Amino acid sequence: MNQFVQRWRNLVNAPALSGLFTKAGENENRFSQVFGIGQKAVRKLVGASPCGFKSHSLRTQKTATNKNAKTVVESMLDWKKIIWNIFLGVAAISLLFQALDPILHGFSKERLVIASEILLLLWLGTVWKFQNTIREKTKFISSLRMRFILIGFFSTLLAETIYIFSKPLHQNLAWDLILTAPWYFLWMTAWYWVLSKHHFSFKEAFLLGGFHGFVIEGLLSGGLVFNPLLALAILPLMTVLYGCFFLVPYIITKPDFPNQSPASLSTKIKYSLVPLLMYIPGFLWIAVLTNVFQLVLH
Repeated sequence: MNQFVQRWRNLVNAPALSGLFTKAGENENRFSQVFGIGQKAVRKLVGASPCGFKSHSLRTQKTATNKNAKTVVESMLDWKKIIWNIFLGVAAISLLFQALDPILHGFSKERLVIASEILLLLWLGTVWKFQNTIREKTKFISSLRMRFILIGFFSTLLAETIYIFSKPLHQNLAWDLILTAPWYFLWMTAWYWVLSKHHFSFKEAFLLGGFHGFVIEGLLSGGLVFNPLLALAILPLMTVLYGCFFLVPYIITKPDFPNQSPASLSTKIKYSLVPLLMYIPGFLWIAVLTNVFQLVLH
C-alpha cells in the first residue's frame, strides 16, 4: 500500500505532467481574461445592466417611438402650412374678384373697396419694412402700455379713414370716427392686457385679431346671423384685413414686452375673447348715438 502511494506521488510530481497542469491553468486564465473583455464589450453595446439585451431592445423601441412621434408632428406642421396657404389663397381670390368687379360691372364708390384694401395692405407692409425705425421714433412714449394703445388706436383710425372712400360705417368721416373710435380704444386696451400676459407669435396675433374683425363685421351687417355660409366665405379676407391694422402696434412694440409667459393655443384663444367682448360697449355706444342723432349707417 505504501509503495502504491509513493508511485502515485512520483507520477503526479513528474515534470511533464506538472507542466501540463501549469499550461492548463494559464489557458484557463487567458480564457477568463478574453471572456471578461468580451463581456465588457457586450455590456457597453447593449447596456450595463445584467439584462443588457432587454435594455437594448427597450432603447431601440423608444428610439423608434420618438422617430414616429417626430414624423407625426412634422406631418401636422405640414398640414398647418397647407391650411395657412389655403387660407391666404382664398383671401387673394376674394381680392381678385373685388378687383374685377368694377371692371365687369362699372365703377361705383362701393366697388372701390379694393382700393381701400390695397392701401391697408400697403400700410402693413410699410410698417413691417421700417419697423425698427418706427420703434425707435416712438420710444419717446415711455409707457409701453400707452405706446401700444396709441399706435394701435392710430392704426385703426387710419383704416377707418381709408375706408371712407368705399364702405365706411357712416358717410361722414367725423361721425364715422366718433362712432368707431371708442370701441377701437377699448379693443386695443384689452389686447395689451392679453399680450402682456402670454406670448403670441405674429401669426397668432394676426389671425385672432383678424377674426375679431370678421365677427364684428358679420354682426353689424347681420350676415353672420342671417347668412352664415356667405359670411364664412369672406372669413379669410376679413381676417386678413382686420389682422393688418391690429398687427401694426404689436410689430412695433413686441420686442419691448416683458414677461410674456408661454401658453397653449387653447389658452390664447380663451384670453383673446376678452378683447372681443369690448364689442359690447362699442355696440351700445353706436346704438345710442344712432338713435339720438338719427344717424343712417352704411
